[in-house]
Amino acid sequence: MLSARQFIGAGTTALSLIAGAFLLALAAGNARAQGSAPGCDAAGEIAFLPSPWAPWKGAPLRVMLVTEKPLQGELSLTGPDGSVAATSRERHGGPPYFWFTEIKAPAAGSWHATLTPRQAGAGCGPITREIKVRPDKTGRAGLRGGEHLALA
Repeated sequence: MLSARQFIGAGTTALSLIAGAFLLALAAGNARAQGSAPGCDAAGEIAFLPSPWAPWKGAPLRVMLVTEKPLQGELSLTGPDGSVAATSRERHGGPPYFWFTEIKAPAAGSWHATLTPRQAGAGCGPITREIKVRPDKTGRAGLRGGEHLALA
């Protein structure tokens, strides 16, 4: 059993650890904010969501881009032949903010979903993710270059 002194000492140690972790998190957030161009630090907080998750030739391909930040920009889908097949200039919602675009019958191959921000400046370029469209409904494909929803 702990004495009152040991109990208070353990509580103080735990509180110190929590306060230290909080200060480290604040310092890391400040460093990231100071090192980023205005409006461009949201790149790590953008999700590209294809539907279906593993698209195939001939079935509609829908892409939604979602972010908590009020970015201004354009979402475009570029086909395997290099031509822009669809764009979405209008941002919806807020927060979360989103863009939506659709291809009725995509060709098989590598498609690219790109957000081109309107904020020009250092480190504020287009953000692109690859989407593989399969030739048929079998197999597995989907996002490439950041296989998770919250992309860094």
